[in-house]
Amino acid sequence: MKNFNLNKWLTLLIVFVIAIPIFAAKSAKLADLYNRGNKAYRNKDFNTAIKKYTAAIDSGGVSSELFYNLGNAYFRAGSLAKATLWFERARMLAPTDNDINNNLKFVQKSTQDKIESLYRGILIVWFIRLIESISFDRYWWILLIVSLLATLATIYKILRLQGSWLAITFWILFLVLLAGWYFKGNRIWERNLAVTMFPKVDVRSAPEQDSEILFTIHDGTILGIKEYRRNWFRIILADGHTGWLPEKSIEKVFNDRIQTKKNNRE
Repeated sequence: MKNFNLNKWLTLLIVFVIAIPIFAAKSAKLADLYNRGNKAYRNKDFNTAIKKYTAAIDSGGVSSELFYNLGNAYFRAGSLAKATLWFERARMLAPTDNDINNNLKFVQKSTQDKIESLYRGILIVWFIRLIESISFDRYWWILLIVSLLATLATIYKILRLQGSWLAITFWILFLVLLAGWYFKGNRIWERNLAVTMFPKVDVRSAPEQDSEILFTIHDGTILGIKEYRRNWFRIILADGHTGWLPEKSIEKVFNDRIQTKKNNRE
């Protein structure tokens, strides 16, 4: 039999009581920075708004609203690359938000590089957009529910000798969703996304400064990262073109802080 440890519970209670005002103070600080950023934005002082929003993020603030507002401030300040980066980060947290998606599309139309996707078919494009709009966690639950329904329909068919069309329909749907899960999990554009930060950067054939220049891209271009080697990234564009870029020329959309927050939201 275990004895009641009073000292242990007293210690936990003291830690809890101390932690409450600390978290409250942190929340108040983040709210103050966010509100001051909003005020500066309304006054069209976009550089100050950027500083306040960035300070809020540096203090631990992570939300789609904060990232979205920072993206807007960067766009108004004339930085298409930073605006694209923060709109993409906002989209990672809220993939179905219309304001975020519309602003991201608008900013991309303003960038110099007009890159068309390899995927042209209406059904394929629709399928990809649907997959992108569903979080991994939610997708897992959908797979689980459909598989349970398929199993129950199969059991019903065996016991009642009818309803085979229902079981077949659910199993086909399950296989389609499973293929979508594999596609989503192995897709570069889901987790290895980046944005070009330099006004102009040459994409080379190898991770060396004197290697052949394949093509040139500009600030605000969205790309996928395929490989990392000696301070170089092998990237791929939406149209399928690949090459090597210096690490310092791009910034990743997905970082550890966003990953943690995204998982918590899901």
